[in-house]
Formats: sequence, C-alpha cells, structure tokens
Amino acid sequence: MDKLVRCTVCTWRGTFAEAMSAPRVPRSDLPPPMLDHQDTLEVAQEAVTLTGAPKPPPCPSCGHHIANAHKRRPSSLHP
Repeated sequence: MDKLVRCTVCTWRGTFAEAMSAPRVPRSDLPPPMLDHQDTLEVAQEAVTLTGAPKPPPCPSCGHHIANAHKRRPSSLHP
C-alpha cells in the first residue's frame, strides 16, 4: 500500500506515487512567515535524504513540500 501524503501549504492530498508521477509545477508565492516554515522543511528533508531515503517530490498542485498524512480514526461521537 502506498503511503498517503499531503501538501504543507495547499489542500492537496494523495499518494506518494501520485506525487512522484505528477508533472512538476513552479512554486507558488508565499508570505515571508510561510517561507521560513518551508525553509525549515527543506533542511529536514535534506537530513532525511542524507540517510539514504529518496527525496520527496514537490506538491503537484503548488510545488511546495509534502509530508506524511496520518489517517484519522473514526470518532465515536460522530455517526
């Protein structure tokens, strides 16, 4: 089963394989506080890449970083 990922900026969600096979788009413009967050994510992804893991692809929608999407358990409060 392919792992689920999400964009750290926009609302895109999908699988890692979908992100890998999607055409690359230029990064959208962001305000400075969000750019700082993206820089932090870049450093973290570089550290993971140094361990031998493949570099995650950019978001197919906006071109920014993706992260693992955790499945939520169904809530017993909502039918």
